[in-house]
Amino acid sequence: MRSKAARLPPREGPALLQGILVCGRCGRRMTVRYQRRRSDKVSLTYYCTYESKERAGLICQHVPGRGIDEAVSHMVVEALTPEAIDAAMAVYEELRRRSAEVAALYQSQVERARHEAELAERQFFLVDPGNRLVADNLEKRWNDKLRALATAEEALTKWREKNQFAVSSENREDILRLAQDFPAIWNHPQTTARDRKQMLRLMIQDVTLLRQDDIRISIRWKGGATSELHVPVPPNAIEARLTPKPVLDRIAALAEQHTDEQIAETLNREGLCSGTGLTFTREHVNRLRMDKQIPGYYDHLRRQGMVTCAEIMAKTGVSESTVRKWRRSGLLRAVRCDRKHWLYEYPDQEILSQHPKRRSPRRRIDN
Repeated sequence: MRSKAARLPPREGPALLQGILVCGRCGRRMTVRYQRRRSDKVSLTYYCTYESKERAGLICQHVPGRGIDEAVSHMVVEALTPEAIDAAMAVYEELRRRSAEVAALYQSQVERARHEAELAERQFFLVDPGNRLVADNLEKRWNDKLRALATAEEALTKWREKNQFAVSSENREDILRLAQDFPAIWNHPQTTARDRKQMLRLMIQDVTLLRQDDIRISIRWKGGATSELHVPVPPNAIEARLTPKPVLDRIAALAEQHTDEQIAETLNREGLCSGTGLTFTREHVNRLRMDKQIPGYYDHLRRQGMVTCAEIMAKTGVSESTVRKWRRSGLLRAVRCDRKHWLYEYPDQEILSQHPKRRSPRRRIDN
């Protein structure tokens, strides 16, 4: 459903779609609200307030405006390209040719009516004035032909007023030049929000918003063509401070073969940041893993069958110093899973046979 309300004139605010925005639920015009943040940055939100104002109900829907304006701006700049203008001009020429054919048909009807009126006029003036009955019939016929001629000429005039197809070669070049310069004009720092709104209204009839799982943007262009966009719903203030999911996925992938400290170094080297824009530390990565229940390097190594020093001592009876000696000499593969702890592959029989005398494991063990 489209609103029948007249479009509002463009104003000075930064909201690009102010005055041409339609609610996708009730079909009425949407309004804009501005709010200044602590950083002096102005945020805008599009609202449909008809139900709340007229019927004391809830707000129909509200949509953050920055992402909507950016998506529509990008589509407008992409749509007004030299190729698109050239294609439009080709369509225009075809319409002009068809219009000329229709105009010729209207003109032929006028010429036929004029010929019949002139013929009726000559017949009337050739009749004998004394024969009043024949003269009256010829006069009536002449008047009918004159009315038919007036009707045909009026139809031709009205059709020409509604169908004006006249673009000179100079105008065509100007239009193509404008299409080439349009992105620079649109994005120029000196182009005001009011200027962009005025340019937008020359191309777009209205824009309909519908917020569901995402935001559907339906654009109705001048001439009746339509386009549709889907953009994600922007996160709220709390969600915006959360660590993005791609970063969490990267942490989970790195944790299979890296410690928390190594993960933090890798993330910082790749330019990734937390939800608040901070760089990563070992403590931050560890806290994120615990909160999101992401298995760490230690967990992955344990799943691969690696054991602690205490477990080796308990099963084999060798001392802690012996396990360390095996590790340092390269007899026993060991992996450092954090700053303090090591995990080991269980020693095979060949290694154990070199130490037949085993001592009882110590009660206090630092693995």
